[in-house]
Amino acid sequence: MSASVASRSNLVTEDPRCLRIPKRSRNLMICPVGWVAPRSEAGLTINDRLLAAVPDTAFASRTGGASRSRLAGLEDRGELMDGPGLVRRGAAAVLAVALCGWLSTLAPPAGRVEIVAVQAARTEPEPPKPPEPSPEPPPVRKIDCARSKCVALTFDDGPVPGTAELLDVLDANGVRATFFVVGEKAAEHPELVRREYLAGHEIGNHSYTHADLGEASKERVVSELRRTQDVIRSATGLTPVLLRPPYGSMSKTLEREARRMGLAQVLWSVDPQDWSERDSGSVEKKIVEGVRPGGVVLMHDIHGSSVDAVPDIIERLRDDGYEFVTVSELFGRLSPGEEYVERNSGQPQGLP
Repeated sequence: MSASVASRSNLVTEDPRCLRIPKRSRNLMICPVGWVAPRSEAGLTINDRLLAAVPDTAFASRTGGASRSRLAGLEDRGELMDGPGLVRRGAAAVLAVALCGWLSTLAPPAGRVEIVAVQAARTEPEPPKPPEPSPEPPPVRKIDCARSKCVALTFDDGPVPGTAELLDVLDANGVRATFFVVGEKAAEHPELVRREYLAGHEIGNHSYTHADLGEASKERVVSELRRTQDVIRSATGLTPVLLRPPYGSMSKTLEREARRMGLAQVLWSVDPQDWSERDSGSVEKKIVEGVRPGGVVLMHDIHGSSVDAVPDIIERLRDDGYEFVTVSELFGRLSPGEEYVERNSGQPQGLP
């Protein structure tokens, strides 16, 4: 108990933490957050139940007495006063309010204690709201590409700001594709990688710096693949199972390390050379004429001309009966380390 509240004569009024209102309001004190501890039915106990009746930042008048205490269901014990209070002391009443701790154990005689104003706003910060559940990608589709006329559109070398436009096009047409991302670009635009994932597209590893993995040392191969895996996992929460070696350059070392990391190597069956011929009409023509059921189409979302060609490619192939799928939907469950070019090509086809 504070020394400043040791007797009735100096209770509250001499506590440096309470401020007396001068002149005409001689019996008014303003005290900060603390405990109020009346020990009689004549006193009003301020508690959470009372304060809950007062809206945040609002003020209200509260009058204490034996009957009101009983009607309010308040217990005759100290309770935390969690808003600043303006207290009027009746002639025969004693009330202690201070910054913290249990205060007066003195039993006030019968009389009235009026809480003129109570602000219910909390002085402590509200606990943080629980995080909203993370959005989930669309459910996995069951597509039998052994019977359906399937084609997989794949996009390399992103993400870049223009990838957002491509995602808009794919979404508007209800098409799922596969993105082989470069790790350092994915680190710059994790929001685009996450958007790809949430839209139901598949995401694969395309090395961290677009390195020639077929000519790289084991240490370089491991670093390029692992760093990209980490970036994609950080953005999406999943670990990729697909690898597209830049330039299609492969080696026994790459095959061995890809197998250890659970990565199947995915190449392509249709290459419109969109990296050299930046004409959307030419890109569209080469793809439409070159594709066949089970095909894997190589494109690059870093080129605006390629993105511009996508709407017409979708329209023409769909008119020809094609269904657009991801690489894993095309092949089924792929085997780590193995190479995949197109379905029904004599290459490993994965498991259904």
